[in-house]
Amino acid sequence: MRIRVGLGILLAMAASNARAELPTHSFGLHLGGVATRPQELNTLVAQYKTALNLDATALGPAVRYGGFYDWRFDESWSFGLGYSRMMASTDGSSANGSLNLQAATQLFGLRAHYDAWTLGEVRVGFLATGGVILANTVTAINLFGTAQGVEASALGPLASLAVTGAFSLSPQLSVEAEVGYQYARTGILKVKSDENTTFDAGDPYTSGNTSLRVNSSGLFMAFGIRYLLGAESGGGAEIPGIPGL
Repeated sequence: MRIRVGLGILLAMAASNARAELPTHSFGLHLGGVATRPQELNTLVAQYKTALNLDATALGPAVRYGGFYDWRFDESWSFGLGYSRMMASTDGSSANGSLNLQAATQLFGLRAHYDAWTLGEVRVGFLATGGVILANTVTAINLFGTAQGVEASALGPLASLAVTGAFSLSPQLSVEAEVGYQYARTGILKVKSDENTTFDAGDPYTSGNTSLRVNSSGLFMAFGIRYLLGAESGGGAEIPGIPGL
């Protein structure tokens, strides 16, 4: 009886050590796009297109890129931090003047990932993210020979939900994909600096009767690569669990 108890304790310790050797930290990079349509900023674009007869196009889909760090809680759940950056811009010119509008959005979020299904090297799951966005816009206008410019910024909430897929290339490396929807819309932009306009620092940035915001919401898709820290080929993680322990 003592031998069986002692053997059970040794096996339990071995299994515990094997689980402890599972890589719990990982980081990665991702690149993709968001089918966003910033309506308020496009109101500004439309105003100057009409006034100056510009050939500028409306702001549309934006490139999104960034990185993340995850900590694995157990075999299914991981939690971490993510950072992304989005860029959108437009410009146009005519004999009457020109417009250049650039909008940069930074997204900071807490991540929760659940591996719902695993088959060999393939994993499918869900990723939820919540956090804040910080947007900065720079508008440069040449209005009938007079240069004007406004720089503005604003904060807002971020929330997203995505379906994820991953394929392990090695114990340390995997490629991943995400498809989902993000809500990311700032409050009213506040002017930071201006040139030859009626705005003062701290004023809301408006176009006619419209208060300008940066709306980066929309469907998104991203592809990325993940590196697992401490993962080793043929490690103890392959030891099966001990029934009854």
